[in-house]
Amino acid sequence: MPLPTPTSWTASAPLVAPLTREGDTPYSVKDPTLVEHDGTWHMFCTVRSAVRSHQIEHLTSDSLDDWSGATRSLLTCVDGYFCAPQVFYFRPHGLWYLVYQTHAEGRRLGLQPAYSTTADISDPASWTRPSLFFPDDALPTVERWIDFWVICDDARAHLFFTSLDGHMWRASTDIASFPRGFGDAEC
Repeated sequence: MPLPTPTSWTASAPLVAPLTREGDTPYSVKDPTLVEHDGTWHMFCTVRSAVRSHQIEHLTSDSLDDWSGATRSLLTCVDGYFCAPQVFYFRPHGLWYLVYQTHAEGRRLGLQPAYSTTADISDPASWTRPSLFFPDDALPTVERWIDFWVICDDARAHLFFTSLDGHMWRASTDIASFPRGFGDAEC
């Protein structure tokens, strides 16, 4: 259904602004993913700054509407480039998964979908080092990819992503094999 004409938008003031850290000028906060767990909201987002171009920050707040007093921590599960997070709880493993893109030296596709896990979403230091979803450059149909997202149904886990040429892709695996076993991607 088309949008009514004329279309107008309204916006609130920013809910989260970049945090200035000693010796590092912030530029932006983007790509938020949110989850509420045990009465606390957890936000994971990309932070861009002068020192590290792409990193993930974890914020917690008791209120979805007020992040001004949020506790903020930069994640340390990756030393270099990592961004565009998605967080979800995967009941079959009893773990939280953080899906993101990171740089993998020596791969045909330098940016790679990766994940870290934790049993305690409230502890920013508990995330594991990154594991790549694909053991090698096994996706011959994909030339470029960014912004990875996992959605599960009763039987399969689907890894969605976009390519810089405007396409949306999906690779799938069965729930029992997740986070491994993804086949080639379909556009």
